[in-house]
Amino acid sequence: MTFRHLMAIAAATVAAGTTACGSSDGAAGAPAPSAAAGGSVTLTGDVTGTWAKAGEAKESTCSGTEAVIHIAGPASGDEGNLHVKSDGSVWLDAEKYGDFTATSGGTLRAGSGLDVNADIATARGKKAHVSGSLSC
Repeated sequence: MTFRHLMAIAAATVAAGTTACGSSDGAAGAPAPSAAAGGSVTLTGDVTGTWAKAGEAKESTCSGTEAVIHIAGPASGDEGNLHVKSDGSVWLDAEKYGDFTATSGGTLRAGSGLDVNADIATARGKKAHVSGSLSC
């Protein structure tokens, strides 16, 4: 084998090793949530961490009246949907934490995503602050 062949094999080996990803649900080979791929939101309070767009493309939708983006957080089981409507209302449906809402603080980017900076709360008194941007 020539030096050139050895370099090509080494480059292919490195490329193969860098394409493997983790997953939000722990399944090997599935892509992990990526802030670069769709943005992220930061939560503080009774829900914490940086949550990024996750799941399959069909799990997130952006229309002229509402954006619903599937997100996953840093802890096991951190998964849910963040909704922003054209009236600015916000709803976080977090599987592990419950339903958090606010009547304002969201900005719908019709057809492309959302921006949010809102204090959200559950009916039972849990509170969180959510801020950031997500794209569909």
